[in-house]
Amino acid sequence: MSNIVIVYHSGYGHTKKVAKAVLAGATDAGANVRLIPVGEFDDAAWAELDAADAIVFGAPTYMGGPSADFKKFADASSKPWLAQKWKDKIAAGFTNSAHMNGMATSSWPSPISSRWPCSTAWSGSAPA
Repeated sequence: MSNIVIVYHSGYGHTKKVAKAVLAGATDAGANVRLIPVGEFDDAAWAELDAADAIVFGAPTYMGGPSADFKKFADASSKPWLAQKWKDKIAAGFTNSAHMNGMATSSWPSPISSRWPCSTAWSGSAPA
């Protein structure tokens, strides 16, 4: 059974709703899945990410980039990234925006997320 962790920030509840949908789909496919909001990170949560087979990242797009709370998590992830703790894991991400033209396509290709694909096998499509 695959072990998947979904780490996310949800400012108004929309991203949490998407995270729960990802959880439901992965659970239906037979995976062991855990949701961890970025505001609840402790040593045990970091250990869960290190032990996961796949990590799914979710954040709202605010003003063309991920939320500040998610960015704080992303900045803190530099330690496991430098230690290559997530090397060869499957990684995926999602975002949403309140506005049709909310610049969501610019959120994931930002410098914040550019390092994750370097040590993980990134899954998903690139923005057009």
